[in-house]
Amino acid sequence: MNTRAAETAAEVSAREASAAGLSLTFSPMVDLVRDPRWGRVMESTGEDPYLNARMAEAFVHGYQGDDLLGDTSRVAACVKHFAGYGAPVAGREYNTVNMSERQLRDMYLPGYRAAIAAGAKIVMTAFNTVDGIPATGNRHLMRDILRGEWGFDGVLISDFNAVRELEAHGVAADDRQAADLAMHAGVDIEMMSICYMRELPGLIREGRVDASLVDEAVLLGPVARSHDVLGSWSAQGVPAEAVSLADGLQEAARRHDIDLEVARYGQKPEDYTKLDDATFQEAVALARRADVVVLALGEPSAMSGEASSRTDIRLPQAQVELFDAVRAVNPHVVVVLSNGRPLDLGQIDGAQAILESWFLGTESGAALADILCGDTNPSGRLSMSFPESVGQVPVYYNGDTTGRPYEVAPQEKYVSKYLDAGNYARYPFGFGLSYSHFVYGEPELTSTTFDAEHPLEIAVDVTNDSDADGVDVVQLYVRDPVAAVVRPVRELKGFHRVAIAAHETVTVRFTLCERDVRYVHPDLAERSDPGDFLVSVGPNSRDLNSPMTVRLTETAA
Repeated sequence: MNTRAAETAAEVSAREASAAGLSLTFSPMVDLVRDPRWGRVMESTGEDPYLNARMAEAFVHGYQGDDLLGDTSRVAACVKHFAGYGAPVAGREYNTVNMSERQLRDMYLPGYRAAIAAGAKIVMTAFNTVDGIPATGNRHLMRDILRGEWGFDGVLISDFNAVRELEAHGVAADDRQAADLAMHAGVDIEMMSICYMRELPGLIREGRVDASLVDEAVLLGPVARSHDVLGSWSAQGVPAEAVSLADGLQEAARRHDIDLEVARYGQKPEDYTKLDDATFQEAVALARRADVVVLALGEPSAMSGEASSRTDIRLPQAQVELFDAVRAVNPHVVVVLSNGRPLDLGQIDGAQAILESWFLGTESGAALADILCGDTNPSGRLSMSFPESVGQVPVYYNGDTTGRPYEVAPQEKYVSKYLDAGNYARYPFGFGLSYSHFVYGEPELTSTTFDAEHPLEIAVDVTNDSDADGVDVVQLYVRDPVAAVVRPVRELKGFHRVAIAAHETVTVRFTLCERDVRYVHPDLAERSDPGDFLVSVGPNSRDLNSPMTVRLTETAA
């Protein structure tokens, strides 16, 4: 939950890319995702539409700056994948997306819309269907919503081979019909396949495609004839040049005068999933004589990303066996996870601490060593929930309330629950620990009512009662208990990253406006309703203060 860091990362990427002659990037990916089985979780910003939208804005501004045409160190941002790509049935890559348009508009479209409002110049179509129609040939999605309602006048590009894949979807019989559908949907550029190049001249001669549609799609300008147009996954990273965790810890150990021994286990790719007895036994022997064990576990990079969906998101059994063996001889085990998606971590419950590293890049080992040695106090928060069990997925914090809610009568049989697991995530959205400990006071309101002209102010005191300076992410959640459609049990409506010195108290302030409580109604219009709302503040989506009731008295005209 650090929009400034996201914007800075995008700016650095833009400067590096533009120096190499590139003028656009196929980023940001703002697909909202709730199913950790999907491989491309690693590229997303998580399960919350509010956070998704704020991160989308930050990335677009970081890439493009304030003057894209005048600043040669910036690149055009391409928002993807429009739309709903992060919600495939069963978490399986390229699978059907099946949801109502109201849900699509309420949860999945806000991120794309925010990127467009921030000035993104390019939009990429998605591979999936939306309401039974593939996105690349979906006229309603592209012309009615994207260009009509949102006023997008930039370039629309298909994803890789997505125009020809209209045939595999079963909505086009051949390349000619695929080109016809995509052109009428408003797709300007066909990536990889050549249906446009081969079929559009004939379609125009026959009168099936009006030449004005082609004129609408032509690009022009100072780089129109440039061959320097790669700008996608031009991966030039060299793994051998990256700093491993062992490398980073060895350097940190020298600085801190720490005795460090590193096992050979994990040097080969197959060590992720198989046990070599000799190196396994060496690792256990090292653990037996160590004060603290840092155990690096997780997925190899090939286990996540595009076309890398998994039905079982637990750690490989070989790693669990290593964890059990190490913990049996030394209870002081700190796990460092490297992975591209939330995992079911029930098998390593006995770890004293877990450091989620994701895939950090070339300086990964150095950054992790700084955290493990206390040189840096971590402040990251989860943008997606980690399940208690893989059988719960998709599990996300902002699910709809039900007619028989578990929370009202958890001991009853006939409520919405599992027999063999809880309803909630092991580590919820917004969760994260640090070397500091923060205590929240009771929030205070400037008023118990608000309207379109008078927002509500919420203030909360947060105290760092530890000896370590730290950064907390204070989060505001709202629930609409009575509405025209069923609403989520809670929704993120604001967050602040706040530096708090040891034993210091700071006051964090939020503003809740009428527009913050708007939602998509059955008629697909977005508006708010007068009535009561429940407001909560806390460090994550689970550990919140008792909700306070406020009332919206008047909506916007």
